[in-house]
Amino acid sequence: MDFKHPDGQAVAVMLPQCSLLVMSGESRYLWTHGITPRKFDIVQASEGWKVGTVPADIGDLTLNKRGKRTSFTFRKVRRSPCNCAYPSVCDSQHKDTVPSFPVSDSEASKLEEKYVHEVYEEIAGHFSNTRHSPWPRVVEFLKGLPCGAVVADVGCGNGKYLGVGKDLYMPSPVWLTVLQIRASFIVT
Repeated sequence: MDFKHPDGQAVAVMLPQCSLLVMSGESRYLWTHGITPRKFDIVQASEGWKVGTVPADIGDLTLNKRGKRTSFTFRKVRRSPCNCAYPSVCDSQHKDTVPSFPVSDSEASKLEEKYVHEVYEEIAGHFSNTRHSPWPRVVEFLKGLPCGAVVADVGCGNGKYLGVGKDLYMPSPVWLTVLQIRASFIVT
């Protein structure tokens, strides 16, 4: 499981099979946490290493192939106001007001900056890390394009399709083609 502190510190914790992790306090509320989807983990080959550290001897690292992983999350429903020790990350302690309809271009730009640009900047790393495998139907579509077809980015990807069609002209990440859209390819 990967943990990230608001100050940028990151710690990866290897969870053994059939393990149970109960988080509370700072680990639960202040640190973000999740299981990054990937096929392999880089782990220590020997026993007795400290979690979250990288050894000086990188020869002691090995790849561990991931198998099927199932995760269950249990939460309590809060019936009273939250008084946790983490108000900076507590949704119920934020006193943000709901934005009203903008009355000027300047106000609209500020709302867009706060609720669009800042949000995308915040989630960009997680978004990219969870979009690691090309979708089979998109790969099939791209491989069916004629040699030299131009493919354009419409702002919906992280480059995971760039190596799919070596004979296609892809100036940036792929989703749609400018010159040809097949009827069998449906964007939802």
